[in-house]
Amino acid sequence: MSLRIVPLVDDPTNLPPTLLEGRGVERVPSVMSRPLRVLLTTIGSHGDINPYIALAVALKARGHQPVLMVNEYFHKQARDEGVECVHLGEKIDLKELLQTPGAMHPTKAPLVVIKQLVLPIVKTLFERVREEIRRMRADVVMSHAICIGSSWACEVEGVPRVACNLSPIGWFNANDQMVMSPLRSHSPSHLAVRFDLWFGKLVMRLLSDGPLNRIRRELGLPKGSHWFGKEFTAGALPLGLWSPLFRGPVEGDPQGSVITGFPWHDRHREITPEDDRLHQFLDECERANEPPILFSLGTAAVHTNWDFYEQAAEACRLLGRRGLLLIGREEYRPRSLPKGVEAFTYAPFSEVMPRCAVNVHHGGIGSTAQGLRAGRPTLVVPLAHDQPDNAARLKRLGVSDTIPHGRVTARRLADALRSLLESPGISAKAATFRSPLLVEDGAKEAVQELERRWEN
Repeated sequence: MSLRIVPLVDDPTNLPPTLLEGRGVERVPSVMSRPLRVLLTTIGSHGDINPYIALAVALKARGHQPVLMVNEYFHKQARDEGVECVHLGEKIDLKELLQTPGAMHPTKAPLVVIKQLVLPIVKTLFERVREEIRRMRADVVMSHAICIGSSWACEVEGVPRVACNLSPIGWFNANDQMVMSPLRSHSPSHLAVRFDLWFGKLVMRLLSDGPLNRIRRELGLPKGSHWFGKEFTAGALPLGLWSPLFRGPVEGDPQGSVITGFPWHDRHREITPEDDRLHQFLDECERANEPPILFSLGTAAVHTNWDFYEQAAEACRLLGRRGLLLIGREEYRPRSLPKGVEAFTYAPFSEVMPRCAVNVHHGGIGSTAQGLRAGRPTLVVPLAHDQPDNAARLKRLGVSDTIPHGRVTARRLADALRSLLESPGISAKAATFRSPLLVEDGAKEAVQELERRWEN
C-alpha cells in the first residue's frame, strides 16, 4: 500500500518570521462550507498535551470550532493560547501522577501506565466524551491513542474519530525498524522486530482485554479483543503527527494514514524573572563563543528522582564546558554547580535548543522534535515508552548518540559528548534538518487533511 504524504508547506518563502519560530499562527480561513465542530481528547504529560494545543490553535486559525477535553491541570496553558477547554475527571498534579511506581521503568512502564493510569479512567472518558459530543454537537473527535473510551463514545454516538499518533512506534508496523525494548540495539533485525511486536501485543491483550470487556459490558457494549492496539490505528483517519524526515511512510502502515509533520507548541507558562536570567546567561555564552550543553528530562522523566542533573553538572566540569540544566522544579536543583553551569526550572525548547552546542534529553517525542529542529547534535538518555525507539531513529539519522538512563554517569556523559562535539560530520548532518523543520507545520497539515477527508 502506498501512502500519500502531505506537503510540508505551500510556499515557505511567504511564511512570517513568527511562524518560522513556531510561536505564530497563519490565519488562513477554511474553504469548507461551514466550520467543523471538533472535540480533541488527550491525557498524559506535556508531551501528550502540547500537540493537541497546536491542533486546536490550527483549527481555530482555519475558522473551525475546537474544544479540548483535558485534565484541569493543563487548562490555563491551553486557554493562554485561546483554546476552549472542558474538564476530564478530577484535577491531578502532574508530579504525583508521574511518580507512580514503575511509570518510567525501562520494561514495566507500559504495563504500569495501562493498569494504573489508563484503565481507571476509561469509563469516565466514555461518559465525558459522550456528554461533550452531544453538548457541542461535534462533527468529529480527534483523540490520543491511549484515550480508550473516547473511541467507544464515537462508536455509540455515530461520530467519526481521528486517531492521532504522536510517535511512529504507535503504528506497530512489523515492517518498520522499531525498537520496542531498551535491550535492543538501535538497528534491530526484522526478526527481532517481529518477535517484539508479537510479544508486546500478546502481553497487552492479556493485560487489557479482560478489564476493558468488563467495562464495555457495564456500558452495554459488545465485547471484543485487541482493544489497546486498535486505539492506535482505528478510525476514519489515522494521523502520524511526526515529520516524514524523522520517519517516512512504510509498507504496512494503517490504511489511509497520513504523516503530517510535527505539531509545534512548547510554551508552558508566562514570562518570569527567571527568563531574564536565562537569556542573560545565553547571551553571555554567545559573547564568549561558548555555547552551553543543554540537559533536560522534559516534563515527565524529570520526576523519576535520580541524580541525572548531578551527573550532568559533573560532566560539564570534566569537559570544561558551559552547561544549561532545565531541572523542572526547584527541588531537583543540584547541590552545587561548577563555574559556567546554570540551572533553570523551565525554558521553551524552541528558544534554547538552537543556542546550545549539544542537546541532551530523554527522547520523549516533543523533546525529540524540538531537538531535531534545533539543528544541533543530541545525546539521548531514554527511560521507557517510545523513548528508546525515538533515540534509535535519531541515531540512525546520524545526528545523535544514546546512553540508556541506567548507565548514565558523569564520565560516560562526558565521553559521549566529547565525541559528538568533535564530530564535524554529526554536526553537519544535524544542521541539515533545521531549515525544513522550521517551515514544517504538522498541525496545519493535519487540519487541512481533515478538511479534505470531510469534503470528500
